[in-house]
Amino acid sequence: MGLLDSLKKIFGTAQDKGEKLVEEANEVLQETAKKAEEKLEDLTKDIKEDASEVLEDMKEKALEAKEEFLEQTKDVREEASEAVSKLKEKAKEIKEELTEETAELKTKAEKVIKKAEEKVAEIKEDLKEKSKKNDLEEDDSEITEE
Repeated sequence: MGLLDSLKKIFGTAQDKGEKLVEEANEVLQETAKKAEEKLEDLTKDIKEDASEVLEDMKEKALEAKEEFLEQTKDVREEASEAVSKLKEKAKEIKEELTEETAELKTKAEKVIKKAEEKVAEIKEDLKEKSKKNDLEEDDSEITEE
């Protein structure tokens, strides 16, 4: 009985550790998702601020020189288009970085979970083998006693 209790305790500990690893992996994924969300919120805020600044520049230049309005608005539109293009590129880069980081974390979490599952399977198999061995030894003792 002492061996079976010890084996149950070992299996329980391995199972607890496996569950803990799964929980930690989930926490990492949740943190990554939260960080991604925060970065996207910051990016959205920056885009709004930059767009607001560009629009303000357009208004000021139009009021200062009505005669050069068409030419100046053309220049401002080009600048705004470049700024928006740069912002789009930056947003795309951030999205790609976050996607890569999330994929890497997911892969790491999957490896941890797989290792934990393999370890639990090994422990189960060891327990089965030891249990069979104990059963055989008990069966042998019954034969010799008779």
